[in-house]
Amino acid sequence: MHHIPARKHFGRLLGLGALTLALVMSAADRSVATSGAIRRGHDGALATQPQRNDGLGEGQRPAGSSQPRLPWWKDPVVIKELDLKPDQATRIEALWRNREQKMAGAAAEHKKQQDELNRMMAERKVGPETIGLQVDRVEAQRTALNKSWTVMIYEFSLVMTPAQNTALQAYRARTRRQGR
Repeated sequence: MHHIPARKHFGRLLGLGALTLALVMSAADRSVATSGAIRRGHDGALATQPQRNDGLGEGQRPAGSSQPRLPWWKDPVVIKELDLKPDQATRIEALWRNREQKMAGAAAEHKKQQDELNRMMAERKVGPETIGLQVDRVEAQRTALNKSWTVMIYEFSLVMTPAQNTALQAYRARTRRQGR
């Protein structure tokens, strides 16, 4: 068994403590920023979408509108601009629905673990190690959701031609600049 000098051990603990604190604080901040990550999608289904604006998930909501978002693959403007064929839109919709079904459990678990972390932090009755473990639980679920989102986006891109992918990126960049 190796003996770690006290000074080195303390430095390690201090570093881990600082890292844990940073993660807890960022998790608390992200819980506000990502509260849209687990919500209802375009059709009322659970949408386990990471909070991002990469333009590849659901469509844009008209400015000032309370209308539900129309998925981009169903938006007539986008369909026309991309020359998206009906079979492509159907395949993209199937990918979306498949992910929603597969990730519903992970989304529910993420919400449960995030709620537990928020409760623990508000009550301030547990030690930093416990908070760190809870952050690990939250982030494990978030990682699973982000991974499935990224894979789905890639699958979308495989359904479309390179020209359609380029046109979609251009459309989304333009709508972001316009604040939609």
